[in-house]
Amino acid sequence: MKTKAKGALLSLGVCFVISQSASAVSLVPIYTENFEGGTVGAAINTLNTATGVPWTDSAASNTSVGSIQNTSSAFGAGNKYYQYSRTSGGFNFLGNTQPDPLAGVAMLSFDAYFGTGDWTADGYLRIVAEGDVNGTVGSNTSSSLRYIDIGNTTGLQEGTDFNFDQVVHFDIVANLSGGSFSYDFGSISSTLATGTVDVFVNGTNKLNDAAMNLGGTAGSTGISGFNFWLSSTAGNPANQILIDNVSVSVPEPSSLCLVGLGSLGLLARRRRK
Repeated sequence: MKTKAKGALLSLGVCFVISQSASAVSLVPIYTENFEGGTVGAAINTLNTATGVPWTDSAASNTSVGSIQNTSSAFGAGNKYYQYSRTSGGFNFLGNTQPDPLAGVAMLSFDAYFGTGDWTADGYLRIVAEGDVNGTVGSNTSSSLRYIDIGNTTGLQEGTDFNFDQVVHFDIVANLSGGSFSYDFGSISSTLATGTVDVFVNGTNKLNDAAMNLGGTAGSTGISGFNFWLSSTAGNPANQILIDNVSVSVPEPSSLCLVGLGSLGLLARRRRK
């Protein structure tokens, strides 16, 4: 059995409660990956052929991006995971084009292990929510809606928001639905405005209502996927993180229909009065 971080949230059991509505919208996984179907030593995009998983990366030779491994006991002895590495200065890109089609609300969940000996002081892991319209970042085009950085000195920080040498569970909830909503993750509840992101670490809300449009993508109509970026510098090039139990979840269409019908019923009752 895979080892998951304490306080990890099961996507299937998560419900959204739409503001001013008595109905709940279920959030269900449309994509999951625990890497058990991959070959040890192979690049992550080799999963595409076997399972149809839409993974991409930026390296012609995947040695600097990482590979599927099973030697660490972080997620349980013998279990497979993705060993995400950076062996030179700069960024490495790892993308997943889910949800597909676009979603107004989506949640990325994953477990991560940051080993003290595998992580340099100036490195960080960047999680990016993507939209469907390119904006401009400097001289480059980008569809980035929001960056979430995890590292020693950037964004969510080791020792404050998470700890090294243990499995940490992350949930990133993004809302581009056009309206705000309240949601309940069991013991955790909050209200997320449209165009914002919430981030949970081991079930604790560490970033609330973080504004989107960081890449100038105001015209985006939905969330098209999530990307991972791993950063290091030329002076400290060796960064590595272990990733497992990845999932992307969206509201269940049938639940959305029920909410719509419930709202119409409330409106009809008000009109009859």
